[in-house]
Amino acid sequence: PFIEWNLSATHSFALNKKPDHDAIYFNRISPSSHTRNHRFSCEITGQVLDYLSLHSCRIINDQRALSLELSKVKQYVELTQSNIRVPRTAFVGCATSLNQQESAIQENFIETLKRTARENFFNESTQTWTPFISKHNRAGKGLGVHLFADDQQLEEQFKKLPNNQNNDDEEFSVDGIYLLQEYIQSPKKAINRAEFIGYKLMYVIEVDTRQGFQLCPSDACRKQVEVKLVQQSADEIKHGFNIRSKESFT
Repeated sequence: PFIEWNLSATHSFALNKKPDHDAIYFNRISPSSHTRNHRFSCEITGQVLDYLSLHSCRIINDQRALSLELSKVKQYVELTQSNIRVPRTAFVGCATSLNQQESAIQENFIETLKRTARENFFNESTQTWTPFISKHNRAGKGLGVHLFADDQQLEEQFKKLPNNQNNDDEEFSVDGIYLLQEYIQSPKKAINRAEFIGYKLMYVIEVDTRQGFQLCPSDACRKQVEVKLVQQSADEIKHGFNIRSKESFT
């Protein structure tokens, strides 16, 4: 038997009161929870983990695991420190949300992105670009990932964001940090996801990359993508045929 603490709901905890010690606390928070209208679930989870740690509770996926989940920069740092190669990566911070900034601040941010891209992915001697991608520091499911051939494509993409007609907040980095990273093209058009528990390899799954960057293997993620694709198709058909309501003909 188990009890689920749904931290997207309202809870209260008293620091001086000890939680149940005859239990194992299993943290399953997702770094993309903010995309499901649970904006502060990760922050709340962090405080709950601190509370449980205070009372020496047994935790699977503790505060250290959470901090890794919430930062790709931290993940790449730890991989590098473990002598595991990572793609060439740079990051740009933005203190306020792009959809709330004045145009001058937006332009300065985009220019910083372009300069960072040129410094890291443009070869002056050959006048050629290395393909690169943008991604969010804290995300999941491949949200906010876009492929670019040069800094002009990068500029076009980010200029669209503040005026996003679809109000797609998933395109904005929740922590204000955007990564630019060398694009590594897999010869198999697939990636491998490995699951480790206690430093032991449990399983490996292969995920098809031909449909883009949203590579979450769970059924819930797939359903979200399918619904979005159906809606996009419906919008395109409606636009193409200039469909109007029946009332417009009366």
